[in-house]
Amino acid sequence: MHCVGQLSDLPRLLHEQAIDHVMFFPPTHQPEQVRAELHACEEVGVTASFSVDLVQLSEATPTLTEHFEHAFVSFEVAPKPKEALALKYALDPILAALLIVTLAPVMVVVALAVALTMARPVLFVQERAGLHGRPFRMLKFRTMQRDAAAQQSSQRPENAMSGPVFKLHDDRRVTPLGRWLRRTSLDELPQLFNVLTGSMSLLGQGRCRSLNRPRFAAGSAAD
Repeated sequence: MHCVGQLSDLPRLLHEQAIDHVMFFPPTHQPEQVRAELHACEEVGVTASFSVDLVQLSEATPTLTEHFEHAFVSFEVAPKPKEALALKYALDPILAALLIVTLAPVMVVVALAVALTMARPVLFVQERAGLHGRPFRMLKFRTMQRDAAAQQSSQRPENAMSGPVFKLHDDRRVTPLGRWLRRTSLDELPQLFNVLTGSMSLLGQGRCRSLNRPRFAAGSAAD
């Protein structure tokens, strides 16, 4: 790399040499500090880029975003193309609707089995924290006894997890039908309605929408 001139020489160099891209680095890396040079780039149609003096995270990729008419540099661990995200969010409700129609007989049989062996309610509804902590109501077929919540305090010494998470290796509150439903993941079929309404996603996590998109079929130890 060799020096071909000073910053003030840039307007002249843009006309005298074939320049495809101009990059500004510290200390002259703010647009307001090089207004004339930036205008010179615009006049000849040359792309100008400004170095962002931020700490680079090891796995995050910086991308330029716009919010409230201001430009921001965002660091994303796994950035996704907008086209792929648009296709994903368009397919989610369509696939969920098709699966609901296809699996409707199975869900009816499971619902009847739960109602006959464990009485009502058939569904277990729990508020979950989704993307960015936004709450949503997750649906599953009930797999535990009706008084499972009341029994939790007596089983607290057997808790296999630390902190607020409660999970037992051999939870006596789970009914025989509930164990089979959990083993076959049939208890998670009602989550298709969460996908249909946009609160969950069939595959992985996506960008933040009006509702959250946590991973489909997330397990629970308290239903």
